[in-house]
Amino acid sequence: MKPLIPILLTSCAVLVACERAAPEPTADIVLLNGGIYTVDTGRSWAEAAAILDGRIVAVGSNASVEALIGP
Repeated sequence: MKPLIPILLTSCAVLVACERAAPEPTADIVLLNGGIYTVDTGRSWAEAAAILDGRIVAVGSNASVEALIGP
């Protein structure tokens, strides 16, 4: 019975290692290099925005929003 435990643990470790990470979501529309007024008193202007399924999902710098650009 004791040899079974290391085999089970090894099998579990292999399965976890083979698990694929979920793909990062990509936006339907990405707007870069703009002047976007955010109505946020702490940060009134942004240069980029991303839209997914009709909702704004990111507003910020070009670098932060570019991660949502798909293939």
